[in-house]
Amino acid sequence: MAEAVRQMNPHRYLITINGGVHETDREWLRDLAIERQAENYTALQGDLDQSGLLGVLSLLRYLDLEVFEVRRVCQCPSPRPSCVAIENRRRVGASYS
Repeated sequence: MAEAVRQMNPHRYLITINGGVHETDREWLRDLAIERQAENYTALQGDLDQSGLLGVLSLLRYLDLEVFEVRRVCQCPSPRPSCVAIENRRRVGASYS
């Protein structure tokens, strides 16, 4: 019996790290937008599926960069039901379980 392959759609992720990203390490993260934030944090943002997210987190560990926060944000061209649900919870201030 053939198993169905589950397709993983990409989502926009915001990964916040402590400190900055050295210029020589930026090439490793070229598929992500990198923006220095206040209070010694750097934000990395990009569209990733689950495999891509795990790859980025592994790369950050390899580069010895400390992850402060990982958050899925929705800026989909045409919002999927899962993204709409996340946005609705944010508006009413509900917590994520």
